[in-house]
Amino acid sequence: MSLKSLRKKLSDGEVIVSVTRKEMSLLLTAKKLSAVSQIISKSVAAQNFFLKSFSGVRSVLLASNPRSLRDQYVKEGLPVAIANLGLQDRQWKMSLGKAFETISSSRAITEDAVREALVRSKLLSEEIHLVRYILKRPEVLQLLLDGDIRCVQGLILTQSKHVRFNPLLREVLGAMNQKRVLLWLRRKYRETHAKHQKPVILKKRTYHLDPNMYSWVKSNETSYIAIASLEPRKRILIPLTNRNLTEKDFSGNIKVVLRRDGKVEIHRTINTVVQKPIIHSNTRISEDEPKVTALDKGFTDLLHCTSGQKYGVGYGVKLAGWSDSIQKRNAGRARMHSLKMELEKKIIILGDGPAHTQEVKKIKKKGLTDPKG
Repeated sequence: MSLKSLRKKLSDGEVIVSVTRKEMSLLLTAKKLSAVSQIISKSVAAQNFFLKSFSGVRSVLLASNPRSLRDQYVKEGLPVAIANLGLQDRQWKMSLGKAFETISSSRAITEDAVREALVRSKLLSEEIHLVRYILKRPEVLQLLLDGDIRCVQGLILTQSKHVRFNPLLREVLGAMNQKRVLLWLRRKYRETHAKHQKPVILKKRTYHLDPNMYSWVKSNETSYIAIASLEPRKRILIPLTNRNLTEKDFSGNIKVVLRRDGKVEIHRTINTVVQKPIIHSNTRISEDEPKVTALDKGFTDLLHCTSGQKYGVGYGVKLAGWSDSIQKRNAGRARMHSLKMELEKKIIILGDGPAHTQEVKKIKKKGLTDPKG
């Protein structure tokens, strides 16, 4: 069942818990693998275009409403860089949505850093309230970042007449040095945002799909996910290892993850309604009711509780010895793996002949597997 349907049926005392389930595919053919890889490559290129174009301070207002940019592209046409990729409409729209999710996260980090800087600033308490007010309103913040101080002051004055405006801030607004506060916020926001590394996607591994971009199919006891390709009305059939899947198991958006072994993973979300956990206080209502004790996990000792009792004393010492033995074993494996790789490279370079036979003997002598055997 979709998340939207569950929210409609949600009653008091219930919450929705979401978990991600990974479905593995069978080994794909070279043609299917190439098609999926091409879609992912073009989708990542589209996301990087949107990230590069709209991650700056001039797109703060747009980041709060990316649907307006999407509607503009539908009405006026796509930029040349996106149009040349050859993505279908739903594919570039999904890339735009995912890119702006990243931009919104970057903007939230900047605003949190500005709020933390308020503590160290020399602004008065009422001036701090004005800064927090502006940070919550993208339309005012965008005008400020564009440098239109007078328009910002006029807009704040208009909004101060609203009933829901903070009455304490309204009283001191006239006597406040607004220009000083606005210039401080503009400088601090731009400085903080410039320190962040511009978001960019380096790994071409994932591809997101909405419910209209895929369908579930079953044939000969094998489950398939048919995902949209770059060609209209043509889909790529991906066989899955799980034969117990049904159509109800897939709802909402999914993610296709490309693996190095010629397979893909399908990440789907499972939404479940559970009862809210009941939190008791340490005081007992009656003698029959057990007292709730808080536990804390540690490393020197395994568990500590509020009663002062410790459990698993000396756990850290045992864990350290176990960790050292694993590290020593893995270090030996890494050395043997490196030796094997060097010998395999020599065999490939030497080809068939006496030198090749000599290197094969070295591999067998050291207990390694012959790559051609």
